[in-house]
Amino acid sequence: MPYSVPVKQTHYDGHHFRSLQEARFACFFNELEIDYTYEPDTYEFPLTETSPLLPTHPSNSVKYIPDFYLPTYDTFIEVKGKYPLPIECFKAWALSKQTNKQVIIMWSLKHRITSGYSIVFYPDGELEMNISFTQCHLCDRIGLGKGQCIHCQTPIQKGIREDIKKALIFAQQKEF
Repeated sequence: MPYSVPVKQTHYDGHHFRSLQEARFACFFNELEIDYTYEPDTYEFPLTETSPLLPTHPSNSVKYIPDFYLPTYDTFIEVKGKYPLPIECFKAWALSKQTNKQVIIMWSLKHRITSGYSIVFYPDGELEMNISFTQCHLCDRIGLGKGQCIHCQTPIQKGIREDIKKALIFAQQKEF
């Protein structure tokens, strides 16, 4: 049985999203006043002779259009309906290496965007699981990740703040 998730193309915020899931993430970003660019550019990555993808791929390169770019965080976001396939992870890793930016694959807004369901690919080749949107208890700004607030460097406290909960519920319940 093929690995697929049903998609419903959706119009929202002046964009034609390829899936309802992407539109819900855009709605979530808007509710939190997070600037985004939808499908910012097309990237192409060559496959080398040692690439494990080469035998199963019809060409010597892979093209990729990431779903979102968040300029405030200098981060690409890729939205998936289910856990990503190896080819999707390869593209995120390659984009991170080529652009020197972090790339986050997130899935399942139906569950909880705020508590994981993600893989982060860093330009240095490292990866991290279950990064989430956070809200700093000191400056009250929205951030991405663990550790420190990117705006004021205050250590992030555990727990989901009310603004993020409201944005999540709004995005989940939005009628398109």
